[in-house]
Order: sequence, then C-alpha cells, then structure tokens
Amino acid sequence: MIRRNLVLIHRGPDYARDFTEIARKVAARDPEIAVFHLPVKLKAELPAEAWERPTLTVALSRDFAMPIRRGPILRNRPIGKLAQQEIFRRAGIPTPAALPFRLGMTLDPALFGDFVIVKPLDLGATSHGGVRLFRRARLEALTADRLAAEDPLLSHPGAHMVQRFVASGRRPRSTRVQTFLGRALYCYEMEILAEQPPLGGGDDALDRFIVASNAAERSRTLVDDTAAIRLAEATHGALPDIPILGIDMIREEGTGNLFVLECNAGGNTWHFTSEIGSGVRQYLGRFAPDAAQRDALGRRMLIEQFGAFDIVAEVLVRKAAERAA
Repeated sequence: MIRRNLVLIHRGPDYARDFTEIARKVAARDPEIAVFHLPVKLKAELPAEAWERPTLTVALSRDFAMPIRRGPILRNRPIGKLAQQEIFRRAGIPTPAALPFRLGMTLDPALFGDFVIVKPLDLGATSHGGVRLFRRARLEALTADRLAAEDPLLSHPGAHMVQRFVASGRRPRSTRVQTFLGRALYCYEMEILAEQPPLGGGDDALDRFIVASNAAERSRTLVDDTAAIRLAEATHGALPDIPILGIDMIREEGTGNLFVLECNAGGNTWHFTSEIGSGVRQYLGRFAPDAAQRDALGRRMLIEQFGAFDIVAEVLVRKAAERAA
C-alpha cells in the first residue's frame, strides 16, 4: 500500500537516467513510497488522489514548473560567497577569513596573514579563473592610480572579496566532496600540473601565481579522504534543506588543516551525467579509447567510489519517512 509521495525534480534530460535508477532503488527499499521524477521545465500534474498522501519534494533547482500541492520542499538555491562564509562561521566550520574588498582597506594581520587572495563575488566567475594573489601589505597600499583603467578591481568596484590565502603547495590542490542531504557521494582531489612560483619571490611572480586549482590544466584523483568527507558532511549539516552541495576544501601545507572555501549550493554540481561534469568524467576515464567510453568510465567511477546512488536512495527513504507531510 502506497502511503507517501516522493517528488524528485532534476535539471533536465542529462539527469533523467540517473534519477530513473535512483527512483527504482527507492521503490525497492520502500514500496510504500510513490516516486515521481521529472525535469524542472516540465509543468506536470500529479493525479488528484496522489495529493491525499503526505509528500516530500526534493528539487535540484530553486525554480521549477511543477505545482506542489502539499508537503515540504527541499530545494537548491544559489548562496552568495560572503553569505556562505557567514553560515560556515556560525556553524563552526573552518573557513579562511573573508571580507568585501574595497581599495584602501586595512586587514587584521592576525586573521589574514601575509598573503591574501582577491576573487569575484559572482558565483560563476571563479570557475573560470579571476582569483589573484597579493601580499597583504601590497593590497592595502593599492590606490586607483596604481591600477589600469580596465582592471576589474577598479572597473567593477564592490564586485570582489578578499580572503586569507591558504597555501597548499607549489602545485595548488583542492578537494571536492559531493554531498546529498548530508552524505558524501564521491570525493576527488584536483592539483595544478604546473609548479607555481615561490611565495618568497617578487610581486611579478605572485601576479603569475595560479591560485585556484580549477583555473589551469589539472589532475583529478578519486580519494577516500576521511577528514575531508567528515568536514563536508558537517558543512552540509549547516544547510540541511539543500539537497546537493559541491563542497570545495583546501588543506594547508605544513599543518594539514582543512578549510572549506565554497559549498556551490545552486544545484549544478551533479557531475554523474550533467554537461558541467564532463571534464571530471573525461579525466577520470582518460584511459578508455574514445570520448563516449571515457565519459561512461568516469561516470561509473564516480558512482562506484562510495555507492552514490544507493546512498541517495537510502537518504531519500529516510527523509520521506521523516519529512513527508
């Protein structure tokens, strides 16, 4: 006997295969759940009698076309970078000190150290570079006449943030953990392939330093990093009603301390089949003979690392029992 509904709203055709498989796994675990899965743009209606049952909706997007008649909605939504930092700090999640950037600002050396990065506040910009490394003293001394007119710090005032630089080595590396409602689905490490200039060099060398490990040619390696996974799951605990997070962390060279940089809450981090995850899948499956097989192999490696779809199904069954109303 069906006792509750679970509505899964994904982001489009690329996702349909995954959520068909997940829906089957949910139904196998709990036949009392009726699972409906559909893309964000489809304005579908459930049968009227379905709405007589308690319902939980899980959406990988803030907006979608289907009208929801009852029950809570857990949905992804973009969260600004500085707002993320505040959420992390309130939850006791280690994250580098950060502030909105303005020319002439003075930074507390105890919080920001000797080196800082400046990066755009735009949520999509740092996926394509735009992160710059400065000595803190040099940044504090910057004035408008020292910048080219087209420099984004001058041409787009108020559009950047400054953050303490966490040195991860001469080949900067970071860790991404994909989480689903608080559980890790996969974990991989990215590392820039080219060695970067030493921090003790001049300002010209720092200007050439590539900070973000996603801004240059890089490797990606699946890792079973217990500390990173625990920190990612604790981070998701601070955002319990957001379905998926792509949590980026950095490990400080020398101390081994982990810091959360961003959580990517907009919902576009489902790398198993989405277009945005193609680079990850292609790299992981790079030894397969052609692009289609590389993609398939990379997808399988992501899914099988921890049993991602079984974890998703397990979590959904539990959440439906707890939250459907």
